[in-house]
Formats: sequence, structure tokens, C-alpha cells
Amino acid sequence: MRLLDDATGDLVLVASRGLSAPTRRLKLGEGPPGLVVQRGEPIIVEQLSTNPDLARSRLRQEGYESYMVVPLRLHHKLVGTLSLFTKAARAFDTYERRFFSQVGLTVENALLYEEAARREREAGFLDRATQLFNST
Repeated sequence: MRLLDDATGDLVLVASRGLSAPTRRLKLGEGPPGLVVQRGEPIIVEQLSTNPDLARSRLRQEGYESYMVVPLRLHHKLVGTLSLFTKAARAFDTYERRFFSQVGLTVENALLYEEAARREREAGFLDRATQLFNST
């Protein structure tokens, strides 16, 4: 999973499993995640080895054959990407595509919850600070 860094516009790797040494930061348009953010729509590749542009890619070198990258949105704003790589060549059926998009929504809900909890902590701090200020 990658999230956008608001300060730089880069995609920053926040969670990964499987790749030996994943690139920590990607620019907009760089690699499949960067393209997904640039286009705002999923990218699905069912067979890397038959695609001349991707046959020499890093994913292929590590033995992956298929992948799917979907955008993550928060308040209808693109905030990152979620990726799935498989070593076997395969088509992702409608159910899997829908499920993976639902995983993206679940991550979005977790991000919303985290944001709400942060705002609640800030409001509590401001409330306590106001009470302290008023008591002095």
C-alpha cells in the first residue's frame, strides 16, 4: 500500500509483503502505482511476460506474472494505491476485482476513522487548554 505525501506529491510505501526491496517513494506517473494515481483508475495486467514493455520489469524479474493496482480515495480525493501481485499468470474475474475494490474501501474507512480519532484528540486538547486558561 502506498499513500500520497501531500508535501512532495510522492507515493510513499507504508506496507508491503513479497517484494525483496520495494522502492520506498514513487513520483506521479512512475510505475503502476504512480500511473494509477495519475489516471485515477485501476491498472490490471494479467500476463507480464507477454507484454514487451513489461517483460523486463522489476516485478517480472522477481517472478511475478500478474498484478492489479487500485486507487485509494478519502473524501473522494485520491490518497494512495493498493496493489496485488501474483506469481501465476491469471485473469482477475469480476468478483476479485470487486473484492479488491472493497478492500480499498475498507482501507479508506480505516483512514477516515484514524482522521476522526485525531480530530477528537485535538478537540479534547483544545477543550482542556481552554478550561485551564479560563481557570487562571
